Amino acid sequence: MKRVIFPFLILGTFFADAQNVDIPKSNRWSYGGGAGLSISGGYYGTNVSVYPRVGYLVSDDLETGLSSDFSWTTSKYHTSIMIGVGPYANYYINRTIYISGRYSHYFYHQKNKINDNKYAGNEPALYLGGGYIQRVGNSAYMQFGAYYNALYKEESSVLGSGFYPSVGIVFGL
Repeated sequence: MKRVIFPFLILGTFFADAQNVDIPKSNRWSYGGGAGLSISGGYYGTNVSVYPRVGYLVSDDLETGLSSDFSWTTSKYHTSIMIGVGPYANYYINRTIYISGRYSHYFYHQKNKINDNKYAGNEPALYLGGGYIQRVGNSAYMQFGAYYNALYKEESSVLGSGFYPSVGIVFGL
């Protein structure tokens, strides 16, 4: 009996949304983003990041838009500023999960505090991934996702890793 009921419970929680009432879309624009703060001693130091975004709902399930990233890092060894901007697309499945692609072109400036050397450059990134979204208000959602940078090169990238976890909020979906 448990084998019969359990799959229906899973399907029921996936497809049922009894607490939320659909609101007619008069505005197809969405906006949101996230922020981060990391404080540690030694080499890594302090990092402050902000990543806003604005999008347009092409259909009920497809959103395209423009995102940006800003990151400032300082430690006793170095200082770094990085700015990124680029387009993104999210495809929503039953307003529960999403698949995402995002291109970002980063511009960075770094200063080595030990020998006063300065470095500047740019680097592209193509993030592919997806995640889970949870409604937290009439048109507000929390997004929890994971991405992989398909253009990441371990030996030459200024980005810390090819893997990129993400938590944010979006309004207007």
